[in-house]
Amino acid sequence: MKKLTLTLIFGLLFAGFTVSLKAQVSAAVTANASAEMVEALSADELTALNFGRFVPGSSTGTIIIDATEALNRSQTGGVTIVTASGNPAAGKFGIYGIASQVISVTLPGDNSVKLLNAANDELTIAKFTVSNANPTLGMDGSAIVYVGGTLNIPDNQAGLTKGIFTGTYAVTFQHN
Repeated sequence: MKKLTLTLIFGLLFAGFTVSLKAQVSAAVTANASAEMVEALSADELTALNFGRFVPGSSTGTIIIDATEALNRSQTGGVTIVTASGNPAAGKFGIYGIASQVISVTLPGDNSVKLLNAANDELTIAKFTVSNANPTLGMDGSAIVYVGGTLNIPDNQAGLTKGIFTGTYAVTFQHN
């Protein structure tokens, strides 16, 4: 009898009593998403870029202000720098944001900025330089950068009217 029962059980299994198994074809997961709004980056011009006083010579020249805290001004060609006054200085900018963030600094292109006097005579800033093109904001969330440049000075035959030449330029600070 025992043999018959076992035979019957095995017979049913093999004869068509089958168990259908299916693999799971999909899975669902609950995922997370997040965003963090941070303080916007800001900047201030603390000191204006000032090439100082000069006298044009018999040939063209340049006045160069280095992008440093300490004044380093030089000239090339026929221009003479008047050293007694004029408050020459590199441009100084304060950048403010999140501590330890790296910032990129973008300056105007070469020969793209003009300085004009009251008579609409123009001088061209040939090139700009920066003390650090990728400063890292300190633990207080700030950094200082200096902007210098090279100012083209025509010769004294160009007929420029004496006076103060002014203009503006854009410096862009951006989170890296």
